[in-house]
Amino acid sequence: MAVRGRLAVGSLHHWRAAAFVPGATPRAMLGLARDYNHLAGYYAPEVLSSRALTDHGEAADLAIRLKKQQRMLTVPLDAVYKIETRLAGKDQGYSSSRSSRILQIDATGSRWAPRSSRATLRPN
Repeated sequence: MAVRGRLAVGSLHHWRAAAFVPGATPRAMLGLARDYNHLAGYYAPEVLSSRALTDHGEAADLAIRLKKQQRMLTVPLDAVYKIETRLAGKDQGYSSSRSSRILQIDATGSRWAPRSSRATLRPN
């Protein structure tokens, strides 16, 4: 389910999802969710690369390079996410993520915040 709202500068997106995987264990879910350095293998072609900046078990900060398709234009992005993964009982678990920085990459490899979002993004 996606909920979209407008801000004075930029836009806000909120997503929720649930998955039931017969036969999977909560520990296996955590193993997959916490495999931070291999997300490109699971989420290709949109995720190009990923690496953990910090990893404290249930909480981590990730750097992810994304390729977003916008109509006929492909836009590469560098993003930093705060991730939380936990077990919620003996047979359930969850993962949540929040972006803390998103920068567009231009043809020269320079990273920059789009003009409409500069007020809400932290500098490099």
